[in-house]
Amino acid sequence: MFGQAFIQALPALHPRSLGARLDTKAPCCRIFITETVIDYVHHLLSHRLGGSIASTTAAPTVVIRTAREGDSNAIAKVYYAALDLFNDFYAAFFESHPKDILPLSTRASLRDPKNHILVAALPESDAVVGFIKYNVIGATETLDAPTLGKSMQPSESQPIVPSFLTIKPHMKELWERFGHPREDEMDECYVNAVNGRKHSYVKNVMVDPKHQKKGVGAKLLQTIIEISDAERIPTFLVASAEGYNLYKRLGFQDLGTWTIDNDYWSKKIVQHEQKLGIVGNERLIEQYRGVNEVERYMMRWRREEQ
Repeated sequence: MFGQAFIQALPALHPRSLGARLDTKAPCCRIFITETVIDYVHHLLSHRLGGSIASTTAAPTVVIRTAREGDSNAIAKVYYAALDLFNDFYAAFFESHPKDILPLSTRASLRDPKNHILVAALPESDAVVGFIKYNVIGATETLDAPTLGKSMQPSESQPIVPSFLTIKPHMKELWERFGHPREDEMDECYVNAVNGRKHSYVKNVMVDPKHQKKGVGAKLLQTIIEISDAERIPTFLVASAEGYNLYKRLGFQDLGTWTIDNDYWSKKIVQHEQKLGIVGNERLIEQYRGVNEVERYMMRWRREEQ
C-alpha cells in the first residue's frame, strides 16, 4: 500500500510507478487517475496494514458488509488513523498531505468496479471501524505487479483530474532513489509467485486503532480466505511485522521480506532540503529515529498446493 499501505485508497505500488504517471508538461501538473496510481498511494500508506490486525484476543462484535460510496469518509478516517505513525514521513514527499489525499483516493477506489471492498461495522450504529480491499485477478493476469506501471493513455473510464498525488518537484529524484532496488525485487517476487494463476489480491486491511486487538481485522481477512477457498484460488497480500504472526496462523507463507529504513531516509530528506535552503521537516529526524518498516509478501495457497 505508504511503504506498502499510504494510499493503496491511495499502496502495493512503488515510487518509480507513481513518478511515471506525472505529466509535468500539462497545466497544473495534471495526472491520469488510473487504478494503478490509486493503488500505489494506498500501497504506500498501507503496508502498515499488519499493525491493524495483529491480535485476535476477543471475539469481534462487528458486521461485515459490502462498502457503499457513503462509507468513503469513514474508510478514509480509518486509513489515516491506522497509518498515523507514517503520515508525516510520506507527507514530506507529496505536495498534498495524506489527510487530504485519502478521502479523494478512497472515493475513486469505491467507484472502480474491479475493487471489492468490505467494511466491518458496529451493529448498533453501522459505524465503520475497519475495511478490507481486494481484487480477483484472472489466470495469466497480474495486478500490474504491485509496483509496475500502466499506460498513461486516457480513456472514458480514466478521467483526467487535477493531481492530488503529485510528488514535490524538489523531491522527485530522492523519491526515485527511495524505491530502488526494492520495487524491482518485489515486482519479480509477485510475478513469480502467482505464476499466471487466478488469485485474490488483498490490497489493504485496516482497523481503527480504537478497535484493534479485538479480532476485527482477522474477521475481515477470514471472509476473503473463505471466498478464495470456495473458488479454489490462492490469496496474496503484503504483511507488516505487526501482522505477521496472525497471517502465519491463517495459513499464509513467506515469499520475500523487505525493510524500509525510515530513520535513514528521514535524514536524507532533511539533508536534501537543507542543501536547497528549504526548512520545515527537521523534526522528522527525531520523529523517525530507529523506525523501520518491514514488508513481507505472503501467499495462502489452495489446500492441495500447500
